[in-house]
Amino acid sequence: MKRAGILVCEQGNGRWDVYCERPIAGGPARKRSLRAGMTLVETVVALLVFGICVAGLTSLVLTGRELSNKARDHYTAINIAKNRIELARAYDFERIGDFRESVPRDVNEDGSYSGNGNFRRSTLVATVSTNLVRMSVIVDIRNRRTLAFSGEAESNNTYVARDLAR
Repeated sequence: MKRAGILVCEQGNGRWDVYCERPIAGGPARKRSLRAGMTLVETVVALLVFGICVAGLTSLVLTGRELSNKARDHYTAINIAKNRIELARAYDFERIGDFRESVPRDVNEDGSYSGNGNFRRSTLVATVSTNLVRMSVIVDIRNRRTLAFSGEAESNNTYVARDLAR
């Protein structure tokens, strides 16, 4: 143990401990460690590390949310295309041509027409033979950031045959 005035340095547990022996208002001298609190630099470094961790977690959460929204949009687009084909199958074979959309139409999540829907649907109907029709439904997905249709799309194709048993 080294004494330097009122500072006392001791080595214990493999490290030096520095504390101050000072009398407190008429009482006996007590040991008060000089390492008891955190310095301003330690606090700033701790806050910086905490801020970096929070920024990383926030970025992770936002990326996960964006991917989740994108997956939901693709799932919804597939369902819009499937529902359009199923609706066409419920009609007579002669009326399937009525489902052709010459101009892509903006639609909502449920496939109903909307002036500013998040999806744009186009339906193509091509006659393969007198008893067979090919139907293609393409659903474009609006980009949530730019609010434009940027090329992401889902499509569904099917063939519909005339029921010759009737």
